[in-house]
Amino acid sequence: MAKAILYVNTPTFTGGAEISLLTLIRHLDPARYAPVLIAGGEGQLTAAAHQSGVETMVRDFPAFRKRYPWRYPRSVVDILSVLRWRQIALVHTNCDLSLSAVRHACRVAQLPYVSHVRDFTRAWFTPASLRALNGARAVVANSQAVADALIQAGVAKRLVRVIYNPVQGPKAVTTGGEPQVALRAALNLPANAFLVALVGQIQPMKGHEDLVRAAPAVLAALPNAHFLVAGAGHGPDAQTFRHHLDTLIGQHALTDRFHFLGFRTDVMEILQALDVLVAPSWREPFGRVVVEGQAAACPVIGAASGGISEIITHGQDGLLIAPHAPAQLAAAIVQVATDETLRQRLQRQGPLSAHRFAPLLHAEQVQQLYDQVLAGQVLAGQVLAGQVATGPACAKEASRP
Repeated sequence: MAKAILYVNTPTFTGGAEISLLTLIRHLDPARYAPVLIAGGEGQLTAAAHQSGVETMVRDFPAFRKRYPWRYPRSVVDILSVLRWRQIALVHTNCDLSLSAVRHACRVAQLPYVSHVRDFTRAWFTPASLRALNGARAVVANSQAVADALIQAGVAKRLVRVIYNPVQGPKAVTTGGEPQVALRAALNLPANAFLVALVGQIQPMKGHEDLVRAAPAVLAALPNAHFLVAGAGHGPDAQTFRHHLDTLIGQHALTDRFHFLGFRTDVMEILQALDVLVAPSWREPFGRVVVEGQAAACPVIGAASGGISEIITHGQDGLLIAPHAPAQLAAAIVQVATDETLRQRLQRQGPLSAHRFAPLLHAEQVQQLYDQVLAGQVLAGQVLAGQVATGPACAKEASRP
């Protein structure tokens, strides 16, 4: 009989962490594990889970407040009731806000929990979160860079496992023809436009400003270049940053060359229509879009920071540049455009490299971890995918609240 796994994810939207969680759940072996999901409210996540046939519940996860002290223990009791009612065998947390409540509920119920960390930021490195992470039977990091940050922050090294995020590639890889023509026509661009794109949330760490500053040098060598930005921002900070980008684009007389597409659900189709994808992020925990670009046979240029440097092998399945280096970014874009041998190698090797992140492989690695936790056989220091780094990288990120 399949063992019930309770997944806890308080955010209601579907960002990278939620996409990875849903991909995992959809690829579990139903004979081994049955997923149950708790979310912090109704939204994109619960809608997608329902569509996949996953049993889903909504619960409140308030932080402890002296003014309303009873609300926090109530959330612990809610989790406890689900653990007993659904006969849960193991809890898998996928966010920081639920950590403490899960820790207390599992201690009372005497059940193990696994915590999945996919970011450098948010509340992962507060004292309360670190206590909860150290109380887990295993802490899964989605890259060596994140694992390193956790260890530097105080998570016991013996608990940390590196399992890369799952990435679903396109059903069929297209390297020329209809997608390219269709996208250019939809944007009213010339048929011979050389398309460069940055796909990701509009926020400073993604490197949008570096692309704007690189654009004049690219256009000097490639007069037919156009730049696409796919993705949206959230909150007033994102609006402020977008205004800054618009001002910078105007100052460089690039208004007719930058095209903001907003949030898109057809990212894989866009990737297959591009000439090059850039990911100049300077603090990227993993780099999902890099793998998606590789899977779509799109040449990828990424900053050698965080998880991106673990995904790209320079000159083989992508190009690496230094973070905050617009001149290097421009030179790499021109190199891809003018070196046909390199471009064809990146297009050929990218999909092969992307197979390392296949959803079924990811699900099997996670299920092996579940098997070990439930059997009490998790070995100190064991890593299921990759090697946990032990250097000082990410120490600054680890110290952030």
